[in-house]
Amino acid sequence: MSDKSLVCVRIYFKENEFIEIAELAKILKLRPVGLKAIKKRPHGWRQETVADTKGIAKALHYLIGYYKDTEAERVLKLAQILAQEKVLREQKAKMGVV
Repeated sequence: MSDKSLVCVRIYFKENEFIEIAELAKILKLRPVGLKAIKKRPHGWRQETVADTKGIAKALHYLIGYYKDTEAERVLKLAQILAQEKVLREQKAKMGVV
């Protein structure tokens, strides 16, 4: 795949999840501060709303990169926790506690 080709992915979020991501994008300075996450459609019906997705794609790119970068740390932490659990199980077995 060349660098110039883009892939479109549709992602559906619940409203509260989308608002959390929009707030996180504001904190990361990837989304303008004054934007509301959910707003009324300009010429829509009374309760019709639309999501303002400005900056969301950049935030998802950042979060995916961060997730990949910290994967080794999470695996190491999980290994430490599993080792601690094994030690605790052995201690419980020695004490006769089931």
